[in-house]
Amino acid sequence: MDITELLAFAVKNKASDLHLSAGLPPMIRVHGDIRRINLPPMEHEDVHSMVYDIMSDAQRKMYEENLECDFSFAVPNLARFRVNAFVQQRGAAAAFRTIPAKVQSLEELNCPKVFAELTNRPRGLILVTGPTGSGKSTTLAAMVNHVNEEEYGHILTIEDPIEFLHESKKCLINQREVGPHTLSFANALRSALREDPDVILVGEMRDQETFEAGVHAAETGHVVFGTIHASTAASTISRILDLFPPIQHHAIRQTLAFNLKAVVAQKLLPSIKPGVSRVPSNEIMMLNPTIRDLILKSKDDKLLDAIRIGFLEGMVDFTQNLIDLLDRGDIDKATALEFAPNPEQMKMAMKGIKVPQGNPCCGVWRASLRYQGHTQRVCVSAATPHHTSLPTDTYLSQAPEELIPHRPPVTAHSRRLPHGIPAVRALHADWQAKGIDIIQSPEAREFGFTFTARDPDGHRLRVFSPAEE
Repeated sequence: MDITELLAFAVKNKASDLHLSAGLPPMIRVHGDIRRINLPPMEHEDVHSMVYDIMSDAQRKMYEENLECDFSFAVPNLARFRVNAFVQQRGAAAAFRTIPAKVQSLEELNCPKVFAELTNRPRGLILVTGPTGSGKSTTLAAMVNHVNEEEYGHILTIEDPIEFLHESKKCLINQREVGPHTLSFANALRSALREDPDVILVGEMRDQETFEAGVHAAETGHVVFGTIHASTAASTISRILDLFPPIQHHAIRQTLAFNLKAVVAQKLLPSIKPGVSRVPSNEIMMLNPTIRDLILKSKDDKLLDAIRIGFLEGMVDFTQNLIDLLDRGDIDKATALEFAPNPEQMKMAMKGIKVPQGNPCCGVWRASLRYQGHTQRVCVSAATPHHTSLPTDTYLSQAPEELIPHRPPVTAHSRRLPHGIPAVRALHADWQAKGIDIIQSPEAREFGFTFTARDPDGHRLRVFSPAEE
């Protein structure tokens, strides 16, 4: 078999990757698993010849000088491929990643609706994170395609190498590749500010210089999409800080707080739906006042709690997203437990028990809800500067005004409460019955007073509010 036949075999079998390695037969990755092709082992000369045949002169020179080379190429009427050629113990080797010829839409990828909303941001940095092979490039290509179909503007991509080829629809699209078209990501980003772009896609923010240039582009009024290797949305902050010396961390936190708009962490999971090999699982963190404050105060361990609280804003953590995928029939319980950040918490979530983590601080605080002898802990956000959005459909009736000095009373059926008067309430409709007690948690006592009120149905609630700073 020549290289074209091997690649055609890989595409026919819906493989994500083809691997050539001297001393072993060719292998493909299907549904996440490596499988051998029924062929004899390949010699070093065979692999070397196959790879050289598809390289340009410049790529051959780079390979000979560096013993490795990244590039992409297309087989007409088949697909595009991202290639990494390298040298290993037995001789030459190469990994070919299949890039679909057609860019899938956000709907075809079953992405949450908030992904489309993110593409409408007028400016700011939006990061898609995850390990290698988690579908980051596919998700970003779908987001770029959404802009291309819905808006009139200029999209500039900077990649190493170019993966998905975009056809200009409503937008002008220019795609640049590090090597043939620019010397580095950082150089291309600096030049981008003079090229009148509306949206900039950065294939990978792999170093300090590239990240600084990307943030500068976001600061100057552009939407910047980028990728970075981080396992969760919350851990992305520390991953970015690792690019910089400690003395700069405070300044970088300020930069992130005011320019980062969202982080989407992604994993690919095996699906149980017929005809679907893998399904994405996402954790979404939007920069609201609570999360911005936590980043500024270096309280990254509280970000997960803030993500869980922000579900009305489109945020979701991996645990809840896995539950959603399980409920939709996309994955089975074994997969949910395997990929859960905390398997024990996932087991409880499968039973309908929510167990938030972390201690209260910066407006993220906890209480216990007691109903018919059962107790569940919940998190509540109270850090929005002027009001607190209420997450459910039950509202508090007017509270004793003398307990809220210099503040208007809490009004029934009001979706927002004045700052300093957030309410803790049941999160599930089936808890809207007489006898629900909301009991202050030990960790929250330092945050201020408590008072008793009743909801519109006359149910007694004990409510507490953090003390104002």
